Amino acid sequence: MHATLRRLVCVLSVLLAASGCDGKLTGKPGTGGGDTPAGGTPGNPDVPQTPWEPVSPAVYLGKVKNLLTGVPPTPAELAAVTADPSTLRGMVDGWVASPEGQAKLRVFFMQAFQQTQITRNELVDQIGNGDSLDGSGTAQTNLVANIKESVARTALAWTAAGKPLNELARTRKLQLTTALMSYLAFVDARGVTDRGSVNDRYYLSLPAVERPDAGFTVQLGVPTGKVDPANLQTQVWGVQPATADAGTFPACATAPNSTTRALKSRANFSRDLFNLLLGHVPDDPSFTGAGTLPCRAFNTTPQFLDSDFTDWREVTMRAPASGESPSSFWDLAKLRASSEVVVTLPRAGFFTTPAFFANWQTNPSNQDRVTMNQTLIVALGKSFDGNGSTVPISENGLDEEHASDPACYACHRTLDPMRQFFRQSFTIQYGLQTDAGVIAQNGEFAFDGVTATGTGRGVLDLADLLATHPRFAVAWAQKLCTWADSAPCSEDDPEFLRVANAFRDSGHDFRVLAREMFSSPLITGTAATKTFTDRGYVVSISRADHLCAALSSRLGLTNACQVNGTTRGLSATLPADAYSRGSETPVLTADTSLFYRSITENLCRALADQVVDVGTTPRFSSKTPAAAVDDMVRSVMALVDGDARQAGATTILNEHYAAAVKTGATARDALKSTFVLACSSPTAVSVGL
Repeated sequence: MHATLRRLVCVLSVLLAASGCDGKLTGKPGTGGGDTPAGGTPGNPDVPQTPWEPVSPAVYLGKVKNLLTGVPPTPAELAAVTADPSTLRGMVDGWVASPEGQAKLRVFFMQAFQQTQITRNELVDQIGNGDSLDGSGTAQTNLVANIKESVARTALAWTAAGKPLNELARTRKLQLTTALMSYLAFVDARGVTDRGSVNDRYYLSLPAVERPDAGFTVQLGVPTGKVDPANLQTQVWGVQPATADAGTFPACATAPNSTTRALKSRANFSRDLFNLLLGHVPDDPSFTGAGTLPCRAFNTTPQFLDSDFTDWREVTMRAPASGESPSSFWDLAKLRASSEVVVTLPRAGFFTTPAFFANWQTNPSNQDRVTMNQTLIVALGKSFDGNGSTVPISENGLDEEHASDPACYACHRTLDPMRQFFRQSFTIQYGLQTDAGVIAQNGEFAFDGVTATGTGRGVLDLADLLATHPRFAVAWAQKLCTWADSAPCSEDDPEFLRVANAFRDSGHDFRVLAREMFSSPLITGTAATKTFTDRGYVVSISRADHLCAALSSRLGLTNACQVNGTTRGLSATLPADAYSRGSETPVLTADTSLFYRSITENLCRALADQVVDVGTTPRFSSKTPAAAVDDMVRSVMALVDGDARQAGATTILNEHYAAAVKTGATARDALKSTFVLACSSPTAVSVGL
């Protein structure tokens, strides 16, 4: 350990010296044009300022390509950018469109649209009655993953087609799978009220005299069930295996209904049926043999096919036409063949998805204020603070109890009328709003210079206002800058405004934003900008999403952070991108620490067991240590031919290998130790160096 740490100090010194940095993770570079006195920072001549020194092509090229793909630059790319820095723009276009780039951007969009930090437990409110999803672990996991990825996959498809990103604030077309279409139709059927109770559409459609006996039948031992949307109550759903619960509950095996289970679901009719699609058979309340409990629930083969979670396509979410019924969530054959799902809930854009609602649940006291505020943060990059100068048109929907305190009135006079867009469309638990009094109150939009009164369309009115708001371009330029630099850009920086305006003028084409941002001095550090004067040039640790993608690409692994159980546990402790309630900027850890050092070194140790002397053609072989070291420098450390830092790094790794062998280590263990040194070096575990 101590020898490795000493070697890392040497590597760090070599790399920082070659990159022109001063050894600090962040600094306050000068303007480079003589605008700032050599003796101090603007406005404070007593504080010494580091003279501005442009970042070299090898450093910024590695940073940009690593951010967008995780893949090291090629010698040809380095030579081209060194000869003509403008060639970086075209390279950015290619990296964005590459499979690696699409994978990295999918993660960015999931975070930026705040669709990720959920499990099935956060979906309970939207299902109602305190009910949760039950079923096979794989089916549940796949469905939650679909819920998280829908908006991001839509953004990627639109980026590839050059469609305007701002339309994701109001589109009624998203990338969906058959399973996700079924889930949207299922939640739509639940009818969750403001009190959290359920008005199940299918249960209530039955004649009142039949409701006490409402249910459907599960027949054990047959592979598939029949689907007859005309009469759900008489459905026979086949499940496998036939003796799934007989071993655990012997009484069920001899019961009269051991092969046919009548499920009297009542108000949980839709919940039990959807869980059956996921592979969960609930308790059988019809069997109450003497001295026994009802036949217990068990998991079985899901009705969903594996392909139902992977058949992504653009699907229109529309309201029923006059006399038309909403989509039946159990009619999977019809959903598989369809490119639309008919629902009563007004699904529009990123902010009415199940994932967004699961992230930002509300309650009778808050009444959608948090949902409204987070919507503004995602779309426009700003939160309510009570200091805005935009005065609402009216105080329609103002909560007198909350706003009676003068200290609270400033926020509530704007936020309360705006949350009415949500209240007009949804209940507290995001079911369909049916209260006539609530529906009658239109929302009032007043934010950052834009005011408007809703037309009675609830969230659909809000969606139009967000999509056309002049701040959208600035907000999303800031999101991309923050993701790339691990710190926000200064919004009064002329270079930042140039990038944002180029994005706006392109019709909000994300490809233009990516090209302008990643070839800008804001990211490359090739020239001084006001942003660097304000907060310095940040060299950040590589957080989980960046590090796992980079190591996977550089080592040719499907998921470098999940190569075995030990590594999975280690990767879970890596700092990760996140967002929090009310925060305009994401939570991004940029500084290194002893904890990060320990986590990454242990991760690299586990990886060494997977790539050194493993298999008939190992990636790194102790039989050819010099060749292995050269490969580590070029791939793991991303120091390609033409990079002035390459020779020094190669020397350090070779010396480390020789020293390990000299102290008695086997050739294999010595090469593993050398791999750990390369894998935990600054260019492998940081961004921007």
